[in-house]
Amino acid sequence: MAHNSQDHMSSDGARSARQFRRSCLAQSALIVVLLFGDIGFDRPGRFGLDFGHLLLLIGVEAILVAWALRTAIRARSWTYLGIQALLLALAGMGASVRALV
Repeated sequence: MAHNSQDHMSSDGARSARQFRRSCLAQSALIVVLLFGDIGFDRPGRFGLDFGHLLLLIGVEAILVAWALRTAIRARSWTYLGIQALLLALAGMGASVRALV
């Protein structure tokens, strides 16, 4: 049975979509934790998270952002890039509001 290049392209597209969705879901969960989680600086917060955990979560978030951007670029999708920009903007606005409170 011959392998059709169009089938290969569609499976790559489906894989890219799955990877992007997983990355966005993980980013959304991390953004919620970073914005609403009680993270202490000099002592652990209410949920046991301290500054070291904050740095770890920010590192994981950076890796997820890089992965999602890589997926969007490889898929040549402006929609993926727009969703990623929206997630980053929401995280930035949320962090700004949290810093003011």
